[in-house]
Amino acid sequence: MLADFPGVLARRLAEYKGAEMLTIFANGACGNLNHINVQWSDRQHGPEEAIRLGTILAGNVFKTYMDLKPAADGRCASAARSSPSRWPGDREGCYRGAEIVQRGPKAKFLEQVKAYKVLDVVARKGRPWERRFR
Repeated sequence: MLADFPGVLARRLAEYKGAEMLTIFANGACGNLNHINVQWSDRQHGPEEAIRLGTILAGNVFKTYMDLKPAADGRCASAARSSPSRWPGDREGCYRGAEIVQRGPKAKFLEQVKAYKVLDVVARKGRPWERRFR
């Protein structure tokens, strides 16, 4: 089974450094990000694309490998916090969001995405989303 491009990246690095190689892949803050090159007509999805992207990333790691420094032993923690959300200024937007969600798969995909975002902001009363991981 393929674990998308981060899995391919980890396998390529382990092929080079050995099975004990630990690869940690984190996207960081990257909302609305997409790896599709709209100028390229070749197929850009599926296992072949995961292999291509993972191999490219591994190649970039190999290029800088001699400059890498080991991480200090210790505890690893992270936190995630969204930017303050824009409040959907009117009730009409909230009602429209609920109506789109009720339509389910009959609604256009991007309409559903926007509707869920609006309803999420309403549920949080505009407060930022925050979550800590340990």
